[in-house]
Amino acid sequence: MSRMREERTLGGGTGESDLELIEEAEEALSEVRDLAAEGVPILVEGKRDTKALRTLGVKGIILELSTGGGTLSFLESLEYERVLILTDFDERGEELASFCSEHLLKLGVEPILEPYQKLKKLRKRFKEVENLVKLRTLLERIRWRDQETTSWREVL
Repeated sequence: MSRMREERTLGGGTGESDLELIEEAEEALSEVRDLAAEGVPILVEGKRDTKALRTLGVKGIILELSTGGGTLSFLESLEYERVLILTDFDERGEELASFCSEHLLKLGVEPILEPYQKLKKLRKRFKEVENLVKLRTLLERIRWRDQETTSWREVL
């Protein structure tokens, strides 16, 4: 695959086709919904992320880091056994996910990162959790056309 072709894909050269990435993202969103339904809280950066997850059908507890008071203090106040971390997919979001994961472990809380890792592969197209709503539109278009596609551009 040529370098230009790789850069036009959703993953930005991860070696996976757009269809594979889309399917993996759909699976990850399903995991997020399932974990939330089981009572596992989801840790996001802010209100727009919460709104996007609600739009994507996620029910349950969503915790926003932007509520103030400092991230470490916020993490220390949590009283859960497990927390799903779903920060943005940019560099700052990755650093925040790593920080939260590390400190939750120290606090005896299991950080869940698998859905985040899957969704992060789409960072070329979706850098923020709030933009995942666009993924739903893409998935609906694919289903509506009832076709196999290997490229984001074929659907839009």
